[in-house]
Amino acid sequence: MWTVTQLTFRKLKEPAFFLMLAFALMAGYAVSEMDPVSDQVAGNAILSHLLGRQPGSEPVLTSTFAALLISMLLACFTGAVEIPREISGGQIQHWLSKPISRSSYLLGKYFGILLICAAFFCATELSVILCHYARTGAFFSAKLIARQFLMMSMFVPYTAVILMFSCCAGDIAAIIFTLLYLLFSLLFNLIPILIAMLPEGFAGEVEESIFVLYYLFPNNLYFLLDFPLFGIVSGMLLLYSVSIAAIFLLIADYQFRHMDLSKRG
Repeated sequence: MWTVTQLTFRKLKEPAFFLMLAFALMAGYAVSEMDPVSDQVAGNAILSHLLGRQPGSEPVLTSTFAALLISMLLACFTGAVEIPREISGGQIQHWLSKPISRSSYLLGKYFGILLICAAFFCATELSVILCHYARTGAFFSAKLIARQFLMMSMFVPYTAVILMFSCCAGDIAAIIFTLLYLLFSLLFNLIPILIAMLPEGFAGEVEESIFVLYYLFPNNLYFLLDFPLFGIVSGMLLLYSVSIAAIFLLIADYQFRHMDLSKRG
């Protein structure tokens, strides 16, 4: 399993990844002095109600949100094509001819893609921190920096979603499905607030049916909330990430173990 992880992570040496890294560093420089996300949405009645600044909490910086989006897009375009291309190219048969199970191979791919996401995110965040120091002569506080790196927990379920779709479709289809799923999850995350804004009688009629769809998507807005760094919220957020990832990995594992790899290869 760890050999698969290592070889997947080594793809960072390819020229395309260096170009993406350069883009990520420039993006980090461009947004290094922007206000936190909670301040950016202060003028929006819906989002400010959900993501408003809480006393005693450390906010998520807009630069961190940009680094997150860049890393997630990279993971989507990288991870979604990994398994389909190894199946069509025949490399999968080489891996499975060794003493490694399909589940171990899948976990190796999962951790490899997760490490790629983390590497890009960390590089972008370090760029933001150094740019802030160069402009102001001071570093961010240790708690604020730790809050930004806690956002990496969002990669845990997202990488599992990518692998699930890569086991169900071809490379291009997996990219499209992953992006659509992420888009719909962001849309459905706002359902509770939107329902609360509806007239009481009308809200009761649609609430039961629409909440069935709401629970089919992970709530990405949890990761953007302002909360104290050390406490039950951060611990429950990590538990939530791992639990969601486990569900998607189980679906991906079931699909992968029942795939006819020789027919697809």
